[in-house]
Amino acid sequence: MIDVTALAQTVTAILAPALPILAKIGDGTLEKIGSDISDKAKMLWAKLRPRLAAKPSAQDALTEVINNPNDEDAKAALRLQIKKLLSEDAELASEISKAFATNPTVSATVNQRDGGINVGGNASFGGDVAGRDLSKGGN
Repeated sequence: MIDVTALAQTVTAILAPALPILAKIGDGTLEKIGSDISDKAKMLWAKLRPRLAAKPSAQDALTEVINNPNDEDAKAALRLQIKKLLSEDAELASEISKAFATNPTVSATVNQRDGGINVGGNASFGGDVAGRDLSKGGN
């Protein structure tokens, strides 16, 4: 089951900073926006805007965030409206949830030399790694 509360929090965190710009553009121009707006924010706006605009309380919350993007109370009101929307539309919640789920393919090149390790490609380390936790292989 999808945690709609957590999903609404994630959606709001991604969407809120971009709303002042997204609200000024018309339909069909999302792909023309530069890198100032993340692809996830664009995707969320395309999916949520018509549904949020159809509800007066959601429209009010959107307007508050557009006018005051750093106001935590405005963002909380929008988050509540998004949560309600996702609770009412399980298909939309599932679609958005899947957009945030990632199954990365790991491919990395590790070169170990005196004085350092170079890691290239798509690699990540889980948790914190301190120098004492690393060892030089071989000798």
